[in-house]
Amino acid sequence: MADVLVFIPQHELTASANMAEFIRMCREDLTLFGPNLDWSNSVWREAKVTFGNIDQSSVIGGVTQPLAQPFCDFAKAYFRYRHTHAPNEHKAELRALKCVERALIEQTDAADPSTINISVLDAAAQIARNCYEAPYAPGREIARLAQFLAEHRLVAHSLDWKSPIRRPIDTVRTGAKAKERREAKLPDPEAVHAIASIFARGPTHAADIFVTSAAAMLLCAPSRISEILELHVDCEVEERKRDGSTAYGWAFRPKKGGAPMIKWIPAPMVDIAKLSIARLREISAPAREFARWVESGDTHSFPGFSAHAGVDGLLSRTAIKELIGKFRSLKGLQFQKAGSFRMTTVANFSAWLRAEVIRENRFFPYISKDKVVKFSDNLFCFKQNQIAYSHSSVELSLWRPNNNSLNDKLTDSLEKASASFFDRHGFNAGREHRLKVTSHQFRHLITTFAHRGGLPSSEIARWRGSKDVKQNRAYDHRSEFELVAMLREHDPTLVRSKSELEIAEQIKAALPMTTAEFNALEKPTAHITEFGFCIHDFVMSPCQRFRDCLSCTEQVCVKGDGRLQGLRQQLELVEKEMEKAKEGAAEGAYGADPWTRVQSETHARLQSLIEIMQDPEIPDGSIIRIANPKEFSPARRALIHRGYDQIIQPRLPSLGAE
Repeated sequence: MADVLVFIPQHELTASANMAEFIRMCREDLTLFGPNLDWSNSVWREAKVTFGNIDQSSVIGGVTQPLAQPFCDFAKAYFRYRHTHAPNEHKAELRALKCVERALIEQTDAADPSTINISVLDAAAQIARNCYEAPYAPGREIARLAQFLAEHRLVAHSLDWKSPIRRPIDTVRTGAKAKERREAKLPDPEAVHAIASIFARGPTHAADIFVTSAAAMLLCAPSRISEILELHVDCEVEERKRDGSTAYGWAFRPKKGGAPMIKWIPAPMVDIAKLSIARLREISAPAREFARWVESGDTHSFPGFSAHAGVDGLLSRTAIKELIGKFRSLKGLQFQKAGSFRMTTVANFSAWLRAEVIRENRFFPYISKDKVVKFSDNLFCFKQNQIAYSHSSVELSLWRPNNNSLNDKLTDSLEKASASFFDRHGFNAGREHRLKVTSHQFRHLITTFAHRGGLPSSEIARWRGSKDVKQNRAYDHRSEFELVAMLREHDPTLVRSKSELEIAEQIKAALPMTTAEFNALEKPTAHITEFGFCIHDFVMSPCQRFRDCLSCTEQVCVKGDGRLQGLRQQLELVEKEMEKAKEGAAEGAYGADPWTRVQSETHARLQSLIEIMQDPEIPDGSIIRIANPKEFSPARRALIHRGYDQIIQPRLPSLGAE
């Protein structure tokens, strides 16, 4: 397993010195990708990456346009450090590094990473927009790079920078652009049919079995390819349903925080799912058997060693190369002279091979850092080159496909050294637009089918293995016409069976009334309060008094409605508050005087209101509105500002019955 080291910057050093120390530590102290990693080479075969600049479009023939120095050394150090602490298969940081390198050269005429600043990052974001069809991910990685540089003091100034490239909005369903986005997210139907036709023929080559079976499994349920590749060889689950039928699914571990689950397979796809797993289980059996031997630590040789050994039980270099591949280094394996040849014992070779396999696979015997599924139990545990078309498999080796292993075989191959799956089976012959499909398009397709079938959003999210129902939106590619048809099917009133004039009259009748029409009603809508009714028009504005109803002119009381006792209780509470306020004012407490004044005004209004409610000359049912000369009014405020304060003095009594 690779050593995990954390870079701690020295605060007393300059940014250039910290940068040099960071590069040195990543080059000399980190062990990820093996101790024999050729740092100076622009092609890291162990990591399956190249360090060409943004103009390097193909790696056939080697890297002819590498990243400029000294930025290239920093890019290698940053990549090795990132993948030591947080390994990922997408390697999106490489695109970000290429954009930053080009921006550095354009902005500073040099490629010194310690001089990266805000202007360089802005230029890098613009380069990402110009060079990549999907610039959001490179922009996000540029922001992470800026944060890393600042936190580790690899630049001399702050880099508080956020990517200006926003995540594209792909939930708009109308228009030509929306149609293009939908088609780009969904697989080409002809490509799906081509894969199905090869699957139905019963392919015999391991590569064809891998492609067709993996694609078939992705079409059985909405899954990520990384989730499929981590399935246990015994993942199949069957349960008896209430109606007596059998439900079939897979024991599943979703990515991105999803909880372990059983991913149930629709009944029409069960036979296809079972056949796919059976085929994969068969071709992965030899590699899983070898992984089980490595894992066991058995001192006996793996079956098959003796067939390559001589009569004296020794193995030659030629025999070993036939077992482990002719390009593999034999460093560390002890040989001894046997006549004119150099030979080694089966025991020595077994111990060396076991150590090499463990060294090459970081989490062995497990396939990932989650330590859930072992190589010996993984459905997609293969030998090296086992699913390659142009090479023979390596007998004693372990290899697992990644996300790109399937996509590389299903996508266009004009710039690749090997032909695609569709090329090899003649589906692209004579076609102007070559067939291609990606693994994630299957996930979009099955989720869209689920929406079309009427499956509830919560069930779709659970079936997909997502934590948030809102994530369904990005996978729902129904057109605007489909949605309208669905609405009309569920609501017959939306079907246009009337003339336009009749529809216009129907809409007019359903329109809301105007404020003038509302005010003209004999009994407008009112809200019940503890003292009576509030007739404020909440359509126009919220409450302006913060529920201080006794000081509001829109508070209406009705004599004889049974609220008199509540008014008396409120008066008692106000009197107690007044006494406390007066005591506080006498002691000089801050804010006591204004509070005394407010409570006194409320006390006076309550007394007057109670007197009216008790007056026998006022008949029951009379409506009482409270006039408040001190109530805020924009018009009153404007008149006072212009010197008309004498004209607007109130002439109405403070209280009155209507």
